[in-house]
Amino acid sequence: MFAVVGLLNRILVNIRLGFYLVVVGTVIKPVTFDPTLENLKLLILMIIIRTIIGWTIALELNSRWTSQRP
Repeated sequence: MFAVVGLLNRILVNIRLGFYLVVVGTVIKPVTFDPTLENLKLLILMIIIRTIIGWTIALELNSRWTSQRP
């Protein structure tokens, strides 16, 4: 049982890291190459989506919200 939980935690940590790398790559391109209002809107949307997914992954890893005390 504990081995499965440890494996799940490692998988989720790797997914989170990969997700952050994808988001960083996606954010850098529009901001540096073509700074338009449309790209700014896209950047804001990506930040909101990244925040929501980050919170849900943290909830899955810790079994509590990040704002809750342990």
